[in-house]
Amino acid sequence: MTQLNEKERELAALLSDECQTSAELTAKLKNLFAGALEKMLEGEMDEHLGYEKNSASGIGSGNSRNGYGKKTVRSEWGESEIVVPRDRNGSFEPQIIEKRQTRTDDIEMRRRTGSCTGPRSRRTTPSAAPAYSRTNISPRKRAALTTAAAQGNATTSTASSVRPTFSRPRC
Repeated sequence: MTQLNEKERELAALLSDECQTSAELTAKLKNLFAGALEKMLEGEMDEHLGYEKNSASGIGSGNSRNGYGKKTVRSEWGESEIVVPRDRNGSFEPQIIEKRQTRTDDIEMRRRTGSCTGPRSRRTTPSAAPAYSRTNISPRKRAALTTAAAQGNATTSTASSVRPTFSRPRC
């Protein structure tokens, strides 16, 4: 049986209670994937602007949120439409799914090949080096964003104070 942590077991139990067929499960996983991407993009926007959504510290900052744009991404679960936050200055460059990127195969490749060195490691395997060289995300910021998405809270101020607890994968 697959090794799952406590939160993953809870999620699996919820999914199994709600889904009767594999098609229903695939649809739920597709929605969860799209929702997680949106949460991570919100966390990136918070990091980019330097303040959380609806925060008073954003008033008069020179740049603020400016709605959302729609984007269709293709993943192993099919096509999903997500919303990508925009800023007034147009300087927001999302890293988890870049502008004009429509396939998430690159995300999966980074996750699979980079995980064998350990999530806390700053080293990358030679096959993952090209994928990481395109992004300007520091290891600390990457950990904060993934922690925020996992907790369902895209605020980086909360995520940066929480140290991620991962178990080292056995490769």
